[in-house]
Amino acid sequence: MFNHWVTILVTIAAVGGAIVTIYGWIRAPIRWWRSRKKKVLSFAQNDVFWTIGKLDDQSEPVTLVSGRWRVTNNSDRDVKITNVRLSKYVHQSARLGMRNPEDERNILVYGNFPIAPHQTLEVEVVFTFFRPLVAHQNQLSAT
Repeated sequence: MFNHWVTILVTIAAVGGAIVTIYGWIRAPIRWWRSRKKKVLSFAQNDVFWTIGKLDDQSEPVTLVSGRWRVTNNSDRDVKITNVRLSKYVHQSARLGMRNPEDERNILVYGNFPIAPHQTLEVEVVFTFFRPLVAHQNQLSAT
């Protein structure tokens, strides 16, 4: 009777090991296939700058970080940029502006509106930090 249960357990272990091995072989191509998905938005950086200043004579120093990118909507539907942030710093204020390069007026419009399918817009973001991020202007770097 004992040999019967040992045979069943060895068979379950062998079949289970084979299933895990086959799953490992199949999982890698599935991950690769999923990673091929095209990104909805693509970004090309135009310029980024930052400065330390004061809002008025009595205010504490603030840091302004501004960046411009050309953003392309690669999808077949409208896309809105709903949030902007810097990964290492918490900002107190952020303004998002968009400029359509095909518009002859060449005006920057602040607000959140959709980017049409396969359209490229110039996007500008200005972050305000109500305390200096660094003590001197040459210490902050963008990567």
